[in-house]
Amino acid sequence: MEEKIKQNIPIDIEPNSKPMLIKRILSYLADVSITFVLFFCLNLLAINTPIANNLNKYKEEMILYSDKAKLETGYGDIKYIEENEVKSYQDQNYYVYKDDADKNYIVQNIDKNQLTPEIIEAYTNKMSEQKFRDLKFSYDLHSFTLVALSFLITETLLFLVVPLINKKRSTIGQMLCGVELFAIKRMSCARWYHVLFRFMYILIVETLLPYLASGMIGILCYMVISFIITILNKKYRTIRDFISGTMLIESKSYSPIVKE
Repeated sequence: MEEKIKQNIPIDIEPNSKPMLIKRILSYLADVSITFVLFFCLNLLAINTPIANNLNKYKEEMILYSDKAKLETGYGDIKYIEENEVKSYQDQNYYVYKDDADKNYIVQNIDKNQLTPEIIEAYTNKMSEQKFRDLKFSYDLHSFTLVALSFLITETLLFLVVPLINKKRSTIGQMLCGVELFAIKRMSCARWYHVLFRFMYILIVETLLPYLASGMIGILCYMVISFIITILNKKYRTIRDFISGTMLIESKSYSPIVKE
């Protein structure tokens, strides 16, 4: 085998060098779980920092516009609330107003039984005006920016920094399951450019494009498709493995194959 490697002759590195299906599944699920936990933590942190000021401003302006439209068209009505209820309603995305007597109130939808086609049409037309569409566009743009930033930091740490600082080029999930990244053409451990290419593919093709298409549902759909492809092919390779010319192997099977 060593002679074949020196002569750059392709060799069959299965079955002992490819991970068991259960290891591939567990490493994939571990990486996905860690990715989403870290993403949601970073996104939650970002929303509560000054970088989300514009996002919160546009959100408040949209609520104010909607409340005004409800009162003008009869789609909503005023409801007075107690001081101890203010925080609860604010958490439900209500804007709490104060009247001249300093009493707290909110604007809520009227009962469905009271809605008429005229009221619904009037409110729908009001919410279709250019001013509200501009507010929603600005809100969506700032929201996407925060999501993209959170994903960028998350995936940079998990799929670029971590694999680059360990010799096995493994992610956290792969290290936990005892597998590492293997470059098929080189017949050796993956190099830094394999990791970089995989990271760019994950960031753009697996994350940003599906999110732009269908939000988080788009990302989940892509993950399901990729997972099905992984378990159906002989070497359990993901789409990113096929694109980058890599595969995962058991760490314990690497040393006998190539010594760099």
